[in-house]
Amino acid sequence: MTASSDSNWKRPEHYGDAHAEYTAVRKAAGIIDVSTLGKLELRGKDVVKFLEFVYPNRFEKLAVGKLRYGVICDEAGILLDDGTIARLGPERFFLTTTTGNADAIDSWFRSWLIRRPQWDVQLTNVSTGYAGMNIAGPKAREVLAKVTTADISAKAMPYLAAAEIDIAGVPAIVLRLGFVGELGFEIHVPTQYGLHVWNALLAAGKNEGIKPFGVEAQRRLRLEKK
Repeated sequence: MTASSDSNWKRPEHYGDAHAEYTAVRKAAGIIDVSTLGKLELRGKDVVKFLEFVYPNRFEKLAVGKLRYGVICDEAGILLDDGTIARLGPERFFLTTTTGNADAIDSWFRSWLIRRPQWDVQLTNVSTGYAGMNIAGPKAREVLAKVTTADISAKAMPYLAAAEIDIAGVPAIVLRLGFVGELGFEIHVPTQYGLHVWNALLAAGKNEGIKPFGVEAQRRLRLEKK
């Protein structure tokens, strides 16, 4: 990504050929930078109670190692944001928010926690602490398997699974999901290792025809998925 003069991060529209990027995701594999997503970690014995308070979803029976998609509404039922909620432990959850609402949702959560001091919930905004990327396409699992010793088979890591595994030697939070109509894995790693993991995935997928793709290809892919 490149930084603008006002220090706001911008995501690339394309890497030279949006159609070629689109084709790579449909026929082989592509990788897109999603580092701009908001990322929050919540811990504590009352985390489930809090999540069921701020989301209309239910989380009590969400198993460790699973995730679900959720929306956040205000008191009037107006949609504030959407994202994913992954359960990494009995009292530990990893959440993502949209890029534009990361700070707003962090503030929204904290405003309610201040009013509920009796709840045992620790909220940490880890948005800048993790780089994120999504590898998608029919060969995504094949490529990812080359840079991890973990079992990422369809049986071990089905749709909406969440796991903490090593990718290219780096501890990562991996979410088995996608938003382009293809098999996908969302990977979050400590920021300082983001470029290393990105390059490792590109190298691992070279023979499969992997390409980085930008938001123009992403829009087309998502429109087709409807």
